[in-house]
Amino acid sequence: MPSKLTAQDGMEVSLQNFENVTIDGNVAATILGTAAADTLIGDTGADTITGRAGADTLTGGSKADTFVFATGDTGITEATADTITDFSTGTDKIDIATVGSYVEADGTGTGDLAAFITAANASLPTTSIDIYAQYNFKGEGNTLVVIDENKSGTVNTGDTLIILTGLSTAGGLDSSDFI
Repeated sequence: MPSKLTAQDGMEVSLQNFENVTIDGNVAATILGTAAADTLIGDTGADTITGRAGADTLTGGSKADTFVFATGDTGITEATADTITDFSTGTDKIDIATVGSYVEADGTGTGDLAAFITAANASLPTTSIDIYAQYNFKGEGNTLVVIDENKSGTVNTGDTLIILTGLSTAGGLDSSDFI
């Protein structure tokens, strides 16, 4: 199996059973992960990246990228969450199929994931797929996002947990970033 593949613009390439994929070039790539902990890196095109199951690290690149999540794609711990390393609010999108309400809070004083989950549970209604986000989670400069996939109003198995590195201020993320 070659370690590098070169393709022309417009050429369709299908790679299977890779855990680490990096796309070089100015093409809009569709990148699909596996059930393992993948590292998926786009480039200067407007990429669509789906990590699937596993604690994935996702990097879109410089254009308007879409990160796709479905029920069960992540765990609900920091160790099993997916991480987006370069999310750009207003440009990139998180695709969760259906968006309900969006609640944002300051996570500077949040000590751990248990406190985050308690705050999320107090904020999530049970009527739709809702999103709870804390910017500057634990004062570490990242935004932690939970998506209540099963509309239960509580964070539990099957929900999606995403870490957005470098988003640390109020308004660094908003409801228009979700589709």
